[in-house]
Amino acid sequence: MLSEPTPSCGDATRDDTPNDLATLRAEIVRVDDAMLDLLARRQELARRVGVAKRAAGVPIADPAREAAVMRRIAERAREVQVPTEPARELFRRIIAMARDAQR
Repeated sequence: MLSEPTPSCGDATRDDTPNDLATLRAEIVRVDDAMLDLLARRQELARRVGVAKRAAGVPIADPAREAAVMRRIAERAREVQVPTEPARELFRRIIAMARDAQR
């Protein structure tokens, strides 16, 4: 009688542990969705900031504010052990999207 092989730790078909590949991927999908929901919320806030800036006669671009945001992002990235430069690159893009939304 042949016995079934024991699945290895990296076996994608293993479903007897909460840390199997499918479970982890499903959690990543949930995190991705949450990140996109937050990004949409941030974009809506940026649009509202644009309205407020136009009403106040303030320019859309605010290099001092953007620099402060980038410093805060770098600090927070270090706190949560996320590589700082990739986090800064991501937020450069997010800030650019916000600038566009404010116009």
